[in-house]
Amino acid sequence: MTYQKINLTTRETVGPMGLPKDLKGLAVSSLADLSEALNPCPADYVGMGFLPVASADDVPDGKVSEGQTVVMLDDAPVFIHTLRDKTADELAAELQANHEAAPNLSRAQFAMAVAGAGVITTAEALGWIKGDDLPALAAQAIAELPAAERPFAEIKFYAADQIARSSDLVELLRTKASLSHAQLDGLFEAGAAL
Repeated sequence: MTYQKINLTTRETVGPMGLPKDLKGLAVSSLADLSEALNPCPADYVGMGFLPVASADDVPDGKVSEGQTVVMLDDAPVFIHTLRDKTADELAAELQANHEAAPNLSRAQFAMAVAGAGVITTAEALGWIKGDDLPALAAQAIAELPAAERPFAEIKFYAADQIARSSDLVELLRTKASLSHAQLDGLFEAGAAL
């Protein structure tokens, strides 16, 4: 536990954080007002107390903590973050890491998840699982690729036993279906539960 020295009259923090060695072992209630707890009370501790510092709130999405400072809130010391916005590169790296960490789905799980969300029909999902036909959305996305890439994309769609969140095919479908990254992440979570 981290402690902060407090001037009990002004309720302001004093000096750096930490509990001096000569005060270790005292109860939290004794540390709160050293003038009352210590007899005699050393001059450095008159009118002073050491209070435990509460943890900082979580760092909000899209922000980075560049450190923490202690402030007094509601008469108690609390860590607060010094925040800045994440850069575009940091956001892209975080998004990629989240995609790579997502569980792979079987083709059946993925097909059921996207059908359950209404992105494709149940009949299309069944046809894709059987290997009979691609969902219309996939066929449309493939048709928009350069001609040289189309046969390989179609083979990948039919041959994929496992669907990775980071797959270029998944990104192709996400874009074609106008899904946000969060919506697609939700589909992978739903598919993993099937």
